[in-house]
Amino acid sequence: MNDADFTSSALLSVDTVFFFIKTLVVLFGFCLIVYHVNHFIKGRKWDTISEILSLGFLFVSIVFVITTISSDILSARYIGTCPCILAVLIIRFMWKKNMFDVRFSMNKIPLWTVANVLGIVLLFRSFIPIRELTLAETEQERVASVLEQYELESGYANFWDSSIITVLSRQKVKVRAIAMGEDVDIFPWGCKRSWYEEKTNFILIRNPEHVGAGVTYENALRIFKAPEQVVDFENYKILIYDHDISYKLRNVVRARIIN
Repeated sequence: MNDADFTSSALLSVDTVFFFIKTLVVLFGFCLIVYHVNHFIKGRKWDTISEILSLGFLFVSIVFVITTISSDILSARYIGTCPCILAVLIIRFMWKKNMFDVRFSMNKIPLWTVANVLGIVLLFRSFIPIRELTLAETEQERVASVLEQYELESGYANFWDSSIITVLSRQKVKVRAIAMGEDVDIFPWGCKRSWYEEKTNFILIRNPEHVGAGVTYENALRIFKAPEQVVDFENYKILIYDHDISYKLRNVVRARIIN
């Protein structure tokens, strides 16, 4: 947030000016959070929406600091909405205070015009031209091609390799998320129970350093027994079976419905 890495910027430069402006905007947003939380505590109903957003920001920040949720860079998604929250707070504050109606420069130029121009300039300053972007090929794209080469149509994997391969292959290969422990289980977050009724004959396993939800080679062998063929490809092992292995997941789904 706020393009915080300024260590390579010259002290006196255009980048420094924009960094200073963005810092002021962020600090103003933080001050508004304190302002609205204070209003909420004292029972002053001024702007309910801003108070809810401020309390939400404060709660997420506390959780982020005092728990282990911020374990790696992927945890940033939990605070990814912060810039939007600050923007809403600032706009609503200026609107409530009728600041957009304020005029200056001989009472001719409204403040909202300056705010719009500044917003557009900051937006274009952060804009990356499409011609400068390169579309990187993901490992899931490569493994999806291998699965298609082996004419595999339905299988299981950990959460991070399941739906993305299904989408990248345009559903030519359907990979469903599972979890493994003492036994195999469906991965209910963002998945449909009906997916686990499909006939399945392969399991996609990441190398140990990339394992997720217990989907390991050892667990797969213990739960589903030895496959007919094992294909090694980059960071993956593809366990191919000569029979339908979906019966275990179908039993899990039925047990969940009954309970």
